[in-house]
Amino acid sequence: MFVQGHFADAQIALEGAYARIEENGQECMALCCDFLSRRLSLCMNIKQRYSFEQRYMDLMKHHNSMWINIFNSTSAYYHALQGKVDKIPEIFSQHRLSDINMLAPGKPMMEMIENQVYLAQGAYAKVIGRSEGILAVCSAMHYALVALHVQIQTAAAYERIGKHGEARTILKQALSDASKDHMVMPFVENFDVLEPLLKKAAQQNSGEPELLAKILELGAVYQENLKNIKHKASYIMGGKTLTAREAEIANFVVQGRTNAEIAAEMFIAEITVKKALQGIYRKLGVDTRLELVMALNADM
Repeated sequence: MFVQGHFADAQIALEGAYARIEENGQECMALCCDFLSRRLSLCMNIKQRYSFEQRYMDLMKHHNSMWINIFNSTSAYYHALQGKVDKIPEIFSQHRLSDINMLAPGKPMMEMIENQVYLAQGAYAKVIGRSEGILAVCSAMHYALVALHVQIQTAAAYERIGKHGEARTILKQALSDASKDHMVMPFVENFDVLEPLLKKAAQQNSGEPELLAKILELGAVYQENLKNIKHKASYIMGGKTLTAREAEIANFVVQGRTNAEIAAEMFIAEITVKKALQGIYRKLGVDTRLELVMALNADM
């Protein structure tokens, strides 16, 4: 339902799945529900059951690496869609999937998510270079939906580097492949890049008019939602606009936390905290932690 753009139906099914999980405690299924819930939240106003930090802390109590890998992959995809590369788990942002023990059936999905991360990071040649191999595995394993995502990512990468002809060719095939099951969301989730190509395809009546109309309709709404989410995720501190992460780190500094303590609290590397603080210092025109605290206290 979600992949076809039926959000209300998807939300109803999601709540039904959560209710069943609460009865039998299927954690893997719960993580899949969390993934759908996060993706739905980019399409409609849907409240999340817990933050990423809360979910991660809960999972860590069970010492189950498979659950952590699923959590990291869904978090990576969600943040890549929004271009929040600094919030992507390091196993994906640093492209260390080879460090993970994963079952063969799950590998194409993980590699597709890594492709989305590469796309968000602007590594377009990587996306293109990897896609042929991923698509071959998808074909052998009959993973049509994963293959569709990879096709669309590849079209987007070609479009980004100015190879518009290649992008149009791949997009046309992807639209044809998606039409049978009316799969629109892989296009919608990459609408920021594909919008000009999709509009041109619609103007030229180059096939799949109903599918294109649906994608264009949902894509416009999706991009507006992302803009609203991005606006809500910024904070005015010290007279300057900080991102949600920067504001969180700044508040920890005011509380007297060390970089190591902040990193542990936020489940990020200490070097990530250090780099974020350097950015905060530049924005607020301060040089030390004391000056940062004084600037923020003066703003309260």
